[in-house]
Amino acid sequence: MLDQLARAHVENRPRAFDDHGGHEVGSKAALDAADELHQAATLIDQVEDRLDKAHAASGRVAWRDEPAVEQVTVKRWVSICFLQGEEADEVLELIDDEGVDAAMSFLKNWDYGDETTDAALENGYVYDLPPTGPLEQEVRDGDYDMTYSHSFGHVGLYRLHEIPPEDAVDKQAELAQSGPTNWFEHPGIAAVKRERGLGL
Repeated sequence: MLDQLARAHVENRPRAFDDHGGHEVGSKAALDAADELHQAATLIDQVEDRLDKAHAASGRVAWRDEPAVEQVTVKRWVSICFLQGEEADEVLELIDDEGVDAAMSFLKNWDYGDETTDAALENGYVYDLPPTGPLEQEVRDGDYDMTYSHSFGHVGLYRLHEIPPEDAVDKQAELAQSGPTNWFEHPGIAAVKRERGLGL
């Protein structure tokens, strides 16, 4: 339906005007609307794919009444870099010109291994899932995950880090210390706000 609406905006551009009778402005607005509708359709396709993968993974879980006694290794995502402004514009242009693989390879230059990991752990830039928000695209390559948004002009790179059981954070204690939680806010959006110092 969204793609059909997008095509309708494109095909009917000769009839598009603004309130003052300007065809050029109306035609551009119709094209912009078509582009946003197409992007929305793409995002919905991605949501469907993620839901399929979540369903498959959830189907492999055998839930039990009693929790496990043994501890397991925890894997969490550490922030490698989060770029905004001109730095982000350079990477977004690279995505447009050469694709997401080129951009991810470029961003990996910000990863200094243990030094980057230690800085992320020290500053609290560690996540159960890479933080994403509305209108953000996400690309995963092995242990790396890149999120980006042309609309908001930012790019982030995260790396999966294995944390020994003895160093794992007690999530209940962490939630108790973090204060009240907005249960209606997407956890990815909340994480992005925390990273940008906007609070909850």
